[in-house]
Amino acid sequence: MRKKNNKAISALVATVLLILITVAGVAIIWGAVMPMITRITQSGQACINARYNIDTTSGFTCAYSNGTVSISIARGAEQFEGIGAQLVILADNGNSKSITLDETSVATNNIAGLPDMNEMRTYVIGNLETGIDNPVQVSVAPIVKVGNTKTTCDVSAKVTLTECS
Repeated sequence: MRKKNNKAISALVATVLLILITVAGVAIIWGAVMPMITRITQSGQACINARYNIDTTSGFTCAYSNGTVSISIARGAEQFEGIGAQLVILADNGNSKSITLDETSVATNNIAGLPDMNEMRTYVIGNLETGIDNPVQVSVAPIVKVGNTKTTCDVSAKVTLTECS
């Protein structure tokens, strides 16, 4: 009987190939995942510094009987590139309306821009804009820009509205 001459890859060559494939795979994944992780980290850091407060001591944050809301938003000394703020107005029946204050809404609605560092501005938002007849609560969340990406941060202030006098 004749014996077949089977040739196989040596164990050393197989080990070197496995190591090369593993290193190449890690390099490809690293190149794809690291920019995403960096962007998420930068957005998170920007949101940590971004903070708007709703001022209740001045008496300007309140709701009128016709559904119009007056909101005083203040900004502290934190350094961040705030490009907008998202207001959420909640009604007593559970409905809510989200309103974005940014460059576009400032220009089209002829309202004051966002507060600068150590500044407070008051915004009056009518019932026609919100569609809410009996607003009871308002919250504000900063919108920041990191690179070319806009990120809406978590709510930095929430206030139960009182009736305007």
